[in-house]
Amino acid sequence: MKFIDIGILAHVDAGKTTLSEAILFQSGAIRKAGRVDHKDAFLDTDAIERERGITVFSKEARFSVGGEIRFTLLDTPGHADFSCETERTLRVLDYAVLVISGSEGVQSHTMTLWKLLKTYDVPVIIFVNKMDMPEADRLRVWNQMNVSFGGGLFEISAEAVGDTSSSAAEAGGNASPNTSKLPHVYPKDTEELAMLSEPMMEAFLETGDVPENLISEAIAEKKAIPVVYGSALRMEGTDALLAVLGKYANISKADFAGGDGAAAASCGFAAIVYKITRDNKGVRQTHMKIMGGTLKNKMLITGETPSGEEWSEKVEQIRLYNSTGFEAASEAGPGEIVAVTGLNLTYAGETMGELPRAAGNENDDREDRDGTAVAANARSTSGAKPPIGGILQPALTYRVNIHGERDNASAIRKFAVLEEENPSYRFVWDEEHGEIHVQVMGDLELEILAYQIRERLGLTVSFDQGSIIYKETINAPVIGVGHYEPLRHYAEVQLLLEPLPRGSGLEFASLVPEDILAKNWQRLIMTHLSERRHRGTLTNSEITDMRISIVAGRASNKHTEGGDFRKATYRAIRQGLRQALENGEMQLLEPEYSFTIEVPSENIGRVMSDMERLGAKCELPDMSEDGTMSILRGRGPVATLRDYQREINTFARGKGRIMAAMEGYANCHNREEVVGAIGYDPDTDGRNQSGSVFCEHGAGVYVDWQDVPAMAHTEPVVSLSDLGDTSSGAGAPPSPRGEGFATTKSLP
Repeated sequence: MKFIDIGILAHVDAGKTTLSEAILFQSGAIRKAGRVDHKDAFLDTDAIERERGITVFSKEARFSVGGEIRFTLLDTPGHADFSCETERTLRVLDYAVLVISGSEGVQSHTMTLWKLLKTYDVPVIIFVNKMDMPEADRLRVWNQMNVSFGGGLFEISAEAVGDTSSSAAEAGGNASPNTSKLPHVYPKDTEELAMLSEPMMEAFLETGDVPENLISEAIAEKKAIPVVYGSALRMEGTDALLAVLGKYANISKADFAGGDGAAAASCGFAAIVYKITRDNKGVRQTHMKIMGGTLKNKMLITGETPSGEEWSEKVEQIRLYNSTGFEAASEAGPGEIVAVTGLNLTYAGETMGELPRAAGNENDDREDRDGTAVAANARSTSGAKPPIGGILQPALTYRVNIHGERDNASAIRKFAVLEEENPSYRFVWDEEHGEIHVQVMGDLELEILAYQIRERLGLTVSFDQGSIIYKETINAPVIGVGHYEPLRHYAEVQLLLEPLPRGSGLEFASLVPEDILAKNWQRLIMTHLSERRHRGTLTNSEITDMRISIVAGRASNKHTEGGDFRKATYRAIRQGLRQALENGEMQLLEPEYSFTIEVPSENIGRVMSDMERLGAKCELPDMSEDGTMSILRGRGPVATLRDYQREINTFARGKGRIMAAMEGYANCHNREEVVGAIGYDPDTDGRNQSGSVFCEHGAGVYVDWQDVPAMAHTEPVVSLSDLGDTSSGAGAPPSPRGEGFATTKSLP
């Protein structure tokens, strides 16, 4: 049996869950297709999902096509506030079905999903839904997709083999059609398709046709994107989509482990963890995709925590979920998605074992300049590869008010369960003020969080007015020095901080040979670099978009303890950032939305004027077919756009809307205003010290940041002059320094 994992992705209200229901019904997996508006969808099972009519949590379902391929379907949230949940599933997908509304076309969140799919290297099949709507325009949507996605599209035609769609509709959803009667599907224009890849063109020139296996390969290689049109609600075109899946979606990421499924099964065990949940009895479940080898009951699994601590635990049960129900399995092989109990230290984004290089880990097992192998759970995700924590990051932070609970320190430990299951929730303990803050994507996610806290933890909470989550980076390289030498302690660390392009997150590396600093000390420094979210010196906001490399270090055989390197590492980062602040090279970043605004045409001038005032950048507006509505697309600060719907409601009298999705971080448009309002002074921050402690006359003496480099005991293996001119602008990539440079960790 071949196992293929597909995800259904869409902008909210494009009909994603309705399409999932149609696929499961027409494949015979369920006996009745539910509806979102009837609150009986097979995959929207949580009370809040049925109440709100939206998908909040990704679910699994299983179906087969023709008895040869068994698919696992992952239905993901469509609302932008829950896009982090969607992103986590992308690591395990073999294919994605991107649903686009035939009446709305390519929307703002559609483009966010498209960028994520490109980053995670997921092949795409497009289903243009709601073609039964009067506003649907096939040619307009086709042109939009070609412009937005950069080509590679080819339309699918279908030839009926038995009237499956009508029989399903006549049955009222009470009988499942026979998948053997799925229509015959084929490219609408074979010549156009052949132009998308060289092998297909060669075959077409020789035979006048393109073999199915070459089409499958072109889709898997992201060179070709099939497009199916239909209406999921009416089950029109959904049988053709099912036939496309069965015919062309037959190459799994797990196949790359050894060239085919059999070879993958013979490899050592490897898996990707994409989600942590708990069942209705509170049992912890690790959802993973098997990438190699065989997972068996009672099997011993080993791994590492994010901080590098090794663990070993036994698998208690292997579960194959189908919505909320599951069947227990004795084992699972490559390509299967399973939920495993008995593992208590796993985390979303973790990799286990040695993943196949073609599955997105080309940098695995590399060695750095001094021969240090990359650890299994400290894999490089530099370049186009997404960081372990994900690309999408929360944009807003709120103070949590717990009603009837006086011990906030105790309450935040309870919240750790929710944060583990949904890493996009970031609960932060403000020890100085005794407050809990939470970072989320948007207001709707905040509403769902309050519901979860009430239902899961029995606590009633409210939230203060949210504020923007700013971040900081640097515009030019700097070397930071940290020294910690009170009596009977010793450690020194020097770190090279370099700017990276926007959205890169943090990358950690070492340039120091082991004969200068032993491997165990280097690994300890790496642990301390990745174990916390370091703060900048401009506004005390989290730092990002940097490569931080060890360039010098020293330990004492007699006096050094593990905690000494923690102190030295933290101080080295802060000392470097304090230098950058002094040099005017600290950069404040703010979150941005990509947005689409639709308003009556008489209001578009007002909107364009508003966007200029709010610091947004826009394209030229489009106009609807009848000329009554204008559409404006652009990108702008979350801080100014988050409440713009209220303004639209006022001047457009309820006839306009803004659809926005978190796009990433960019240079802050009102930096001086924000910095002044925050009023942070890095030199009085006792929790994040920029200075170091040196030993003089048998006692530890604190030395201010500006004097630390002159007192350092080590020399860095590279100097800033070795790097050349890398201060060409914010977000410039670091200069290369030879093949020995190896990234060992990456964070968002």
